[in-house]
Amino acid sequence: MKKIRWYAWAAMLGVAMLLVEVYAHAGLRAQPVVGAAVASQARLQAPLRHTYLVAGAHALQWTPFMRDPAMRLAESVWGDAFVPIREHPELALYELGDASHGVVHALLAPMYWGAPLFLLLAAIGYALRPRRVHVMGSGNH
Repeated sequence: MKKIRWYAWAAMLGVAMLLVEVYAHAGLRAQPVVGAAVASQARLQAPLRHTYLVAGAHALQWTPFMRDPAMRLAESVWGDAFVPIREHPELALYELGDASHGVVHALLAPMYWGAPLFLLLAAIGYALRPRRVHVMGSGNH
């Protein structure tokens, strides 16, 4: 059995985090009033969140059966912030980070930056991986 390198583990962890974040943000974007408020502010103020929202919208187009689970995930992550966002949509990003306190939010918060970080580490590890050295003219092919 072949040994799995550390950068492969980092890539798998990064992809897993990315999928969770994309579907959580897909559910957030699908929320009636809250999704529009967050999306309009994220475009200018939070490029990574905007990327997750756009990727989530595309993911829900490809997998429409995931809409309800994604919305439930978004409610469990940011549900505490939905009422303040509906009252003050201009403060959507602030409320999203400030009013969300829960176990699921605490689990997903590190994944927000963790996904791009682990994918970057995997790419760097893959680029700098040790390679076999072949000596020219050695006769062993």
